[in-house]
Amino acid sequence: MLKVEDLTFRYQNTLVLKEINFTIEDGDIVAILGANGAGKSTLLKCLNHILKSEEGTIKIDESNLALLKDKTKAQLISYVPQEIIFGDFTVFDAVLMGRTPYLRFELKEEDLMMTNQILERFHLLDDALKNVNTLSGGQKQKVAIARALVQDAKIILFDEPTSNLDLKNQLEIGALIKKITTNDKITVVAMHDLNMAIRLANKFLFLKNHQVYAYGSSKIITAKLIKEVYDLDVEIVDFNQTKMIIPKEENDDEKN
Repeated sequence: MLKVEDLTFRYQNTLVLKEINFTIEDGDIVAILGANGAGKSTLLKCLNHILKSEEGTIKIDESNLALLKDKTKAQLISYVPQEIIFGDFTVFDAVLMGRTPYLRFELKEEDLMMTNQILERFHLLDDALKNVNTLSGGQKQKVAIARALVQDAKIILFDEPTSNLDLKNQLEIGALIKKITTNDKITVVAMHDLNMAIRLANKFLFLKNHQVYAYGSSKIITAKLIKEVYDLDVEIVDFNQTKMIIPKEENDDEKN
């Protein structure tokens, strides 16, 4: 379980998040949604303790995140940022670095096997010995996600994991995220694409005015909520038992 209580964060004197409260149960995939500047990426960085909130508590099960050692945090939480920066590494080594929180003196056979398995799942084995910086933006993103998965953390945080991927790879990554979010793991994804979020997540957290505006299952996603959060008129239809959000054109009402 991941529990956030009264979290408040400012960049210098600018308030970004105020009194954020929510609980995520094991097995949940939560999409963090909201307009540009709502604080989605900031919230992820607070959950990973990259940014230290001035107030509030983040608990993983019964452990206070602020009191844990960095190595323990890294074993519990992995993070895929929006901007991916690699050093001068091969694809294999870049992914293998995800095992760093578990290393003591030397690599184990388990570390190498896990890396190979993840590379195979991501169809990256043929690129394993290439310099990661020679790959396309989409391929780099897949390497970053592979590195997070090989870390084998309880909680995985993704900041726009499908933003640089074509539709086929978006669906592939989404399916993989669902598959790896087992009953004892938690996935939190900050996204702009509402329809992709609906396909991926089972819980939805909307941010507005620095606070949690709405949180719950897909039942909370209504045209009224989208209007209030994004100032956008939409139509929501059911397609194959899944909600689909369709923005209205400005003259739609005139046509009706």
